[in-house]
Amino acid sequence: MEAIRPHLDGARAEAIRWLGDWHPLVRQIAPGEGAARPRASRSPHLSRALVSPASLHAFLLHYKISVLLPFELPAVRESYELTLRHEVKELLALDRALAAEDWLRPYAEDSRVAGRLHLERLKPLRDQRGILRYISAVEAGEANGWHLLVAGVALGVYALPLRQGLMDYALHTFWNAVGQATGPLGLQSGEATGLVNQLAADLPQRIQAMIPAAKLAAV
Repeated sequence: MEAIRPHLDGARAEAIRWLGDWHPLVRQIAPGEGAARPRASRSPHLSRALVSPASLHAFLLHYKISVLLPFELPAVRESYELTLRHEVKELLALDRALAAEDWLRPYAEDSRVAGRLHLERLKPLRDQRGILRYISAVEAGEANGWHLLVAGVALGVYALPLRQGLMDYALHTFWNAVGQATGPLGLQSGEATGLVNQLAADLPQRIQAMIPAAKLAAV
């Protein structure tokens, strides 16, 4: 089976290519980082070390089912839509509301770090006043700058197709997470590819179900 990889070009590459490298999931797996984090700041599913391809698959599947599909991708989509409509107040309200979400708590510290790093890339967009207001709120401590909201903002700023953007986001996260664990677990290239393909097999259908039918023609 051919590897499923994000297809990156032009503006979408600019908006997406850096997401996976700093995704909180990847940072928790990263040798010397995630393994050494205090338990309270790590995913509860990392209570056992990733010691085999099977444990890596179980960890990523748990993340996909319990975080990515029910919470993370819908939040990216909402941030994207608010950005397209220039609804900065609503974006700030969403940012603050996420601080109370239990699913985000284990990733919160890394999510803020990643989001703020990504926002630095959007600062040169001087014509995007709404986004600059969001950046100012984050810098003033009035918002968190969660990585997933910044991902949606980036997709919206570049007016990129939502469905493909969500797919790129998920795939880039999986590829980078698997890449972090490949060396320590001794994964061969074919094993890594097979693992990502298993995780991504149903993503097109799952993502399409997140987008209202009236919008499908535009995404």
